[in-house]
Order: sequence, then C-alpha cells, then structure tokens
Amino acid sequence: MDRVSKGNTLRKNGRLTSCEPCRMSKIRCDHRRPICKRCETRHLSKQCYYHPAPMTKPNKVPAGEPDVATRRSINQDIDSSPTSDLTEVPPLSCTYLGSTSFLSVFRDTQPGLSPNPIPHAVLRGRWSRDHTCVASRLVQLLSAFELCEELLIGYYERCPCIIIPLQLILQPLKMARAYLETGDWGKDLHYEEIYSKITRNTARPFPDPRSPLSPWDFYTLFTGANLRWEFLGIVFSFAGLGALSSERKLFKIDSQGSMSANAFAEEMTAASTMCIEICKQLDKVNDLMLWLYLRPELTTRLGHRNYELLGDLVSHVYALGLHRFQASDNDVPFFISETRKRIFGVTYRWDKNSATLFGRPPRLPYHYCETSLPLDIDDDSILHQEPLEPHLQQLGSDGWNTTGVSNGTLRHATLLRLRFMISVLSEQVLELSLGRRTPDFTKKLRTTYEQCLQMWSQIPQEYHYSADSWGRLSPRSCVSIILVYLEYLYTVFQVERIRCRENQDYTKDLLDTSMKVISVVNDLMKHREQTGNKIIKSFFCILLFNALPTAGALATEVHRCTIAEIPLPCSASRSEIIRKLSVFVSWLGSADPSISHTHRICVDINKAITKLLDDTLNYRPSCRSAEQMLNPIQGHEPLEESSSGPVTPWANVEDLPDLATFGTSADFLSWLDDLGFGSTVPELFV
Repeated sequence: MDRVSKGNTLRKNGRLTSCEPCRMSKIRCDHRRPICKRCETRHLSKQCYYHPAPMTKPNKVPAGEPDVATRRSINQDIDSSPTSDLTEVPPLSCTYLGSTSFLSVFRDTQPGLSPNPIPHAVLRGRWSRDHTCVASRLVQLLSAFELCEELLIGYYERCPCIIIPLQLILQPLKMARAYLETGDWGKDLHYEEIYSKITRNTARPFPDPRSPLSPWDFYTLFTGANLRWEFLGIVFSFAGLGALSSERKLFKIDSQGSMSANAFAEEMTAASTMCIEICKQLDKVNDLMLWLYLRPELTTRLGHRNYELLGDLVSHVYALGLHRFQASDNDVPFFISETRKRIFGVTYRWDKNSATLFGRPPRLPYHYCETSLPLDIDDDSILHQEPLEPHLQQLGSDGWNTTGVSNGTLRHATLLRLRFMISVLSEQVLELSLGRRTPDFTKKLRTTYEQCLQMWSQIPQEYHYSADSWGRLSPRSCVSIILVYLEYLYTVFQVERIRCRENQDYTKDLLDTSMKVISVVNDLMKHREQTGNKIIKSFFCILLFNALPTAGALATEVHRCTIAEIPLPCSASRSEIIRKLSVFVSWLGSADPSISHTHRICVDINKAITKLLDDTLNYRPSCRSAEQMLNPIQGHEPLEESSSGPVTPWANVEDLPDLATFGTSADFLSWLDDLGFGSTVPELFV
C-alpha cells in the first residue's frame, strides 16, 4: 500500500475518503493530498495516508516478521530524519488550572467546551535511549559549531529582549570551536573518549567566580581543554532558537541529510535536554546551569515537563542565593553580578507568568527576595574592564538611564527592568486571586489597584507606548514596548476582574482597559509588515493571552447591553467598540494558521467572540430604545457605519457555545478559563 494514493477516492456513500489519522480520531478531514491540513497542523504528516479500503483487516503476518506498515514506518524514520522521534501522547487534561488562567473566562457557562488540543510531542529519540548513542550523537554535534555560531548571532540580532549579553556566549563559543578544530580532540580521540573527557570536566566543581576575574579568564573555565556540558547545552539551545527565527529553510549537520528548521530545532532541544540530564546526575549548581535552564522551549509548547523545568530553574536561583543577592556584599566580577540580577529578574517574571497562566501559586514569592534591579546600561558596558564611573554617572536617582533611547533601540536592561516591575504587581494580583480571603481583602484590593495605576506614571515617558512610537523607535523596539504595555494592561485587567466580582459598578473601568488592549493590538497588526512575520510569530501567543479575554469581555458586554436595551458602561461608543473588535477578529480569522500553534488553538474562542458580534449587529432594538441604542455617548458616529454585514470569517459555527448563557463579561471569562489548553501552552516566556 502506497503512503499516498493517487487521486481522490470515494466511499460507498459518495463522500471523499478521510485519511487514516483523521478517520481513527473521528475528526473531520479536509481531504487534501498528499497530506491533509489537519494532520499537518497536528504534526502527523508522517502518519497521514489514504487507505483504499480502510475497513478491511490486514493479512495475518507470520510470527516474528514485522508487517509492511511497521517496516515502512521504521524506514521512514531512518531515512527522513536524523533527529529524535516524536511520540504523540495524550494531552495533559489532568493538570490543574486555577482562576487566573486566561482560559477561566468560560468556566461557569460552558464547562464542556474544548477545542481539539494539539498533541504535544515528547522527545524520545533512539540516540537518547542508550549511553553509546548519546555519546556518539552529542559528540557528533560538536562538528556543527560553525553553524551554531551563525545561528546564535542571528538570534541575538532578531530577538527584542536579551538576557545574557551576546559576548558571554559568542566569545567562548569561538574559543571552543578553535580548540576543537586545532587541538588533539578531533584528530586522535574516539567519540567515547571525547564524551568521557567532557563529562569528567563537568564532574569537577565549577570555580566560584571572584574578583578580579576578567571575562576572558571566565571563558577559560568552561572552554578549551575545560569544555563542559553546561556550556554545550547552552550552545545547542540557542542554535535551535536561531533556526526557528531564521529565514533559512534547511540545515545540515556534518554528512547528514538536510533538515527543516523544526527538525533541526528538535534535534538541538534533545541535545540540550540531554546535557541538562547529565549535569543533574552530576549534581551541578553554578552560573552556567542557570544559563542552561533559561532556554525558552524550542517547540513552543509548555506541558507539565516544562513547568517542572521552571521549578528546577527556581531551585537553582535559591541554591545560588540570587533571591538575596546584593552586589555590594559580594566579591564577584561586575559582569557576573549584572548577569545574575538579570537572570533573577527574568526567572521571577517567568514564575509569575506561569502562575497566572495556570492559576497556580508562584514558586518565587517576592516576600522572600531582596535584590536590586539590573543597571540600565548597555550590554557592552557590562563587559568593559575600564572604570565604571562614566556609565554609572548616566543613571538618575531613580535608576533609569538619563541618555534615553539610543538610535531608536531600547537597551535590553531597560526592558528587563520594566517587565520585572510589572511582575511584582502581578504577584500581588495573584495573591488576591488565588490566596485565602482575609478580613482586609477589600483594603488590599483597593491598595493594589492604586499601585497599578501609580506604577505606570513612575516609568519615564519615553518608555510609554503611543502611536508615534513607530516614528522614533526601531520596529523591534516598538514591538518590545507594546509587549511591556500589554503586560501592564493585562495586570490592571486582572485587578479589575476582581473588582467587578465585588461590585458590578466597576464594569466601566474593566471595559475601558479592554478597549486599550484591543486598540494597541490592532495598531501592531497595522504595522505587521514593518515588524516582519518572524517577530509577530514569536509574540503571537502573548498578544492572544492579553487580547482574547479583553475582547471577550467587550463583546459580551456589548451583546448584553444591546439585548437588554440599556446603555453600555464604557467611555467608548458602541459603534467604536464593534469596529475595533471586527478588525481584531477578522485579522485573527484570516491569519495564516501555520504562524503559531496558539493561533490554531484560539480559533474556537475567536468564533465565539465573532458570533457575539454578529448577533449584536443583527439585533433589532424596539422603537422606544432605537435612538438610545444607536449612540448612548454623544459625539460618536452611528452604528450603521460598521454594520454592513456579519464579521464571521467562518462558514461553520455549529459548535459554538450557547451565547445566551454569557450574561456578563464575567461569564465569558469563566468559560474561557475552562477551555483546557493544558498540553499546548504557547510562546509564553519570551
């Protein structure tokens, strides 16, 4: 039986034959040849084929002899990919999701609604099951250092928010590459000897960096003859990230066949993961291990395994004392000190993002932390061996750099400081949302809300996003500022959700914040050609996490007020809200599904929002309230300008929830919280 049959075949009822994965899963197939779109999006391309007689039983295979399909599967695995096998496993439906999860919006009204989750892939490669295969494969990847160097540089050029300064990785990578090319390792040693030597190096205690230690001296601790698995894992991780963000289509390692960007990234992920496992067996805790754990997941999925890895990162932060790190009290080199402060800030933010996303308690509470923010200086200044006074004189009393934005590009430290400040507020919101209700709950809620409003005014004006930011900042920096602003607005939105649960009179504040979010997202989409598809892809899920709950709250309230024929509690007019929501859902509905796993998962939510808008536009108010419903706020244009027709970009909406159950925006948010995205959480930790 050929994997791809020629031409479309018909079933006895006259309908087109479904491919085997779709037929077995009982989902609708789009019948595309040679590989259907559903299998492609579900990462089942290798298993997609059209059986000419799917209901017939195969002939019995003699004992001890593999059947044809099995032999073909094995041959395809060997021929098509040198990377790890991907074994599909059931979604993580049993993991706990709490009330702050962005999926919480539909909990009470639609507990049974759940889109088809994308099965997450577990890396179970042949080479990772046996010590000999592990040693051979890892050592073989050392020959790809030139490619890794190219991908590392490309990633740093494209990534808006950098944690570790480039030279702290690039320079030792060059040193390691030069040693491997000119030293005795590549000429005289067998791969098992190289593997054993690197493992022995890793087993040795990593020297505690103390002043005076130059960057060059630091590099020699883990390169050359002292090459360690911690550093190699870092290189593999960044190489995979660089491949995913590159415009390049194919990659080649040594004498192997060409691989796609995804296949190459999976190979790098498997190698980096194995480096982590080796170091964990050797009980390593050092700065390099922190760098290694700082890798965003290359497959852009966050199941329980990666939630566990984040816990390992937090454990290392505690073990090294970064939660109580004060540079003035520690005799460490300046570049190590600043890098540690950056790592703590990022770990703290990732912990709060993860806690908010899953609705689970944070693991790195600020109550036990006493550390300072990284200095608002350039990356290159961190590595300079010259006196620091000229750089420190550029800092104001509030810690911000007085020189502002340089050549339209934001400093990486500036972004790290901004996002850390927002994360501190996020933890306070988590305490209100997930913690026990105390007698002073109302007072804490009011104080937290006031702090959220005050914090933004304490940030220099040049770091505030506005429409004219596109004229003074580079596209990459503009996207970064937008993401910071969205994170802030979403934190305010979460506080206002709690306020609305306490008192519905605060609905106006919730909707006003929601309008700000949708306006900013629409503004970004208007400049998407300027920013480039790669940047949009990298941050697609963050936009959706911030925008979908707010869009749902707006659509629900507009629908409720329209049906009830009452004024809308929002500063924006009804027609303006509908126009902006229509732009948002139309863009999301027409976006390329391959742009992100998150996009494909959020289609059902977008359908629900779109159906709410359609029902709102199609509703005919009674004569007594028609004039009031057209425009409850003076000075805004009437509805007809934006109601030329439905905004639904889909033909089939049979599976949508009963919209009548969405009585308020809180009902919509409760439904969203229960959609069950446990196995495929997106590009969250950027």
